[in-house]
Amino acid sequence: MSSIFSDCCFTFSGSFEEGSHKILGDIVKKHGATTSSNVTVKTTHLVSTEEDYNTKKSYKISAALKKGENILITTWKWVEDSISKNKRLPETEYVIVSGEDDEQSESNNEKGDKDKDEQIEDKNDNKTLPISRKRKLKPDTSSDQDDKIVDNSSTVMTVASSSKTVVSKKKRKIKANVSSSSTIDQSNNIDDNNVKVDVMKVEEKKMVTIIKKGKAPVDEMFSMNKTTHVYADDQIVWDCLLNQTNVKGNNNKFYIIQLLESDSNSSYYVFNKWGRVGYTGQTSTSGPFSSLPLAQHEFQRKFRDKTGNMWIDVQDAIQMIFDINAFKNIMVELNYDASKLPLGKLSKNTITQGFQVLKRIEAVLVNIDQGNLEQLSNEFYTVIPHSFGMRTPPIISTLDLLKEKLDMVEALGEIEIAASLIKSADSKINLLDSHYNSLNLEKMEPLDHDSEEFKLILKYVKNTQGSTHYCKVEVLDVFSIERQGENERFSKYSNLHNRMLLWHGSRRTNFAGILSQGLRIAPPHVPSSGYMFGKGVYFADCVTKSAGYCYSFMNDNIGFMLLCEVACGDMLELVSSDYYAGDRVKKEGKHCTKGMGRIVPDPKGYVTLKNGTIVPCGKGKEMNDTTKYLGYNEYIVYDVNQISQKYLLKFIPNHLNAVILKNNNLGVTENDIRRIPESFSGLFTKSGDKGNIKEKPPYNFVTTGSTGLWNFFNPFISSFEMRVADNDINGIPENRNLFAKVCRTRTHYLLFIRVFVFVRAKEFMVE
Repeated sequence: MSSIFSDCCFTFSGSFEEGSHKILGDIVKKHGATTSSNVTVKTTHLVSTEEDYNTKKSYKISAALKKGENILITTWKWVEDSISKNKRLPETEYVIVSGEDDEQSESNNEKGDKDKDEQIEDKNDNKTLPISRKRKLKPDTSSDQDDKIVDNSSTVMTVASSSKTVVSKKKRKIKANVSSSSTIDQSNNIDDNNVKVDVMKVEEKKMVTIIKKGKAPVDEMFSMNKTTHVYADDQIVWDCLLNQTNVKGNNNKFYIIQLLESDSNSSYYVFNKWGRVGYTGQTSTSGPFSSLPLAQHEFQRKFRDKTGNMWIDVQDAIQMIFDINAFKNIMVELNYDASKLPLGKLSKNTITQGFQVLKRIEAVLVNIDQGNLEQLSNEFYTVIPHSFGMRTPPIISTLDLLKEKLDMVEALGEIEIAASLIKSADSKINLLDSHYNSLNLEKMEPLDHDSEEFKLILKYVKNTQGSTHYCKVEVLDVFSIERQGENERFSKYSNLHNRMLLWHGSRRTNFAGILSQGLRIAPPHVPSSGYMFGKGVYFADCVTKSAGYCYSFMNDNIGFMLLCEVACGDMLELVSSDYYAGDRVKKEGKHCTKGMGRIVPDPKGYVTLKNGTIVPCGKGKEMNDTTKYLGYNEYIVYDVNQISQKYLLKFIPNHLNAVILKNNNLGVTENDIRRIPESFSGLFTKSGDKGNIKEKPPYNFVTTGSTGLWNFFNPFISSFEMRVADNDINGIPENRNLFAKVCRTRTHYLLFIRVFVFVRAKEFMVE
């Protein structure tokens, strides 16, 4: 057994003809090496293949590239050749370099350039030479007459490239500090330690034409620069210039990334250029891509590789969380009158007053107190202004309507928190940065879609899509998050048994408050009606159960959900609702309540993480237990210190496709779906009033409460044979239809119309 790799730690990535990673690992161990299944701080060599490096770009490759020169990425041939010669050969010739590669290839080129006697370098090489093209679009106001703008059908920028100088081979190498617009028209004697060097100009200045169409010029080295342009949207010009200078390492590099769009058709390219500042450098091109998102993904991937920044992912999420238009849309859907109390005037005191009035109404409804419901309703509508138009405001005379108003005030409370954060934004920094800082997050990092972490969450999503739920979840991104101080607060329960990774869904507009202040338990002045198991924080092990609380169809059909580590410990297991469950948990020495559902994740599919947290990602399994009142499991904790937010999921709920898949005989096309408006608040009205469809059909809907709606819609929905997903809402009988669930609130009512009526009867379509 040799020891030629005694100071090496190998990690393997990709598929090898020589055998599995274990076989290769056993081989290098025989020669003194150690191995690691993943890239760690101990890894010195990542052995991979050109295919894995260039096309798959696995998470191991990405991790190694982020560590830079600390990890060498080589082929297996280096190992074989070293073993055959019984000595560790230099890795230089075996390092994987591709057309897309950058740092290593460019570094090697620099090294080669330095060895050429024709090129002149100076001790002060850390100074940046100008790049031989303009990146900004401002007119050139300098006295440099060599740069000029030619105005044709498209703007053309002509830029002078740097002059090159040489010295005779036997002289010491130095670098002439020459700007792009200067020339050397005679020999110069340079005295350095009494060594005189004759420097002479050998190449005339060349004029390089750069095509500028739109907001940025196409790089002159791109082969199709005359027939493409830099892609730009309303917010971003997809043109990036990066620089890296390391004085000690004598590195002075540039890296260019451009997303280019064809002038004549919808094809896209991602162009990369890299090298030493002042030199031409190397190039590579990815594409053509048939769609813009694919090209943008490649641009963002390259940007992440070079900077470690996740480009648009986090920014996009923050922008959605603080989207003013989304807040306004929610207010409209809630019948809130923002003209009387605008978003900026909405205060915490107003929200508290709204809850207090509702609590007094609750006391009357449950016969705890005597009071005038009409007077109390008027008081509530005065505190929380509503938009009723010419309609008479309804008296809050039922627990159902009370719950609806409670949901409304809770939503307004979250919007008030977000509005306060927006108002306190620091004007001295970028607005999105200010919004992000206001969330007080230790981290918010997108997961690599090739990582095992992401794949496990995807499995959890796939396996726990409720068979009776009317929406399905399609994952867009997952962010690993950590709130400031939350780990310390959770530490009290970090070793408690039965810790689970569970879902929590909420409106998109609620997440500014949820991320900045955490998940909260309703305070005493909030009515307890509507909380099946008392006031607490509710979680689920079924992803679509939580997705139903996101109301994401009102916000560009994109929603957010949390995955939290929840310290469940000993659970109070209940098969039906109990408003005093929180008190029972405390009295009986339990840690949480579990509402027992009929459809549960199969325990055989559970995954236990290294820290002992259980991920209940087994496939849904129906239990033959008629005593269980709930459709799916619910978990409720009454101490927020039992919660640690771990992941933020960005997703699309596929409401319509879920219905169409069950009823493929309807003849509904994708184009029909696109024509369906996102909101029908202008087409239908609440119970007790007449609502008109603006175009078809030519008659009115008259809705006199849920019975009238039930009678009208029953013929449409009977063929769907879909049962109530969650029979736990205010005592809905087990045999009631999905209609009874979705019509409990105005929001659900609109969703019902959108999905069922407009899909079932195509003549209802509205342009």
